Amino acid sequence: MIVRRNIIFTKDEKLSSSGASYSTKLDKQGTHRTCSLVFDRADSGRKVSFNGRDLEAKALHEGVEYLLETLLLSEEGLLSVSYESTETPPENAFLRFRINQEDSAAFESDMLESHGDFLILKSDISIRYDSISETAFIKPLLHVESPAKAVLIGAFLIDSFELLPSFRVILAPGLNKIELPEVKIVRPRFSTTDGQAFEYKAEFRISHDAQNYISVGRLFDFSEFSSHI
Repeated sequence: MIVRRNIIFTKDEKLSSSGASYSTKLDKQGTHRTCSLVFDRADSGRKVSFNGRDLEAKALHEGVEYLLETLLLSEEGLLSVSYESTETPPENAFLRFRINQEDSAAFESDMLESHGDFLILKSDISIRYDSISETAFIKPLLHVESPAKAVLIGAFLIDSFELLPSFRVILAPGLNKIELPEVKIVRPRFSTTDGQAFEYKAEFRISHDAQNYISVGRLFDFSEFSSHI
């Protein structure tokens, strides 16, 4: 049984693919929704500001993120990106909206129904542990409803590392139950230094057009297998 302590839904909207300066208006977000600006390159001489206030960058596994959540809780405004050089190579920029709620069923359907031509009904993982090789095997599972034949493009990550970096699934009309190949974690961590269960994050990144992605993630741990060590 997977222990779920939190459910995180993420939706990326492509904002720009250029190296030119630009601005966009952002609306005030609700208390359970947060927003950030994400670039696929860490350093390109850019400056990011919101209503004239410079934003600090946070390094990601790939790229960099500018956090807006505390600002957008209280006001709407203008997000601006400018570059030191007029010859900056093009880079991809995404607005990333998150919902972070322990009880997220209503938020899940609200966010995912609008994505492309299909609906993610369920995302889950199953886990088995081999005590001899000290290896955990994780099998990603998706239930997807599609009104017509479509292509689902995705990746599966654990703690931001792409263990299934790219997959494509042809969806048939109706309900599709998708079992993806197993991935493994050798000698997984069972607990933290203070004795608490060590949590991993499993994440699906899903798209219908290879341009705009949503992400559905769940926290899980291996505490049920702790008697095997």
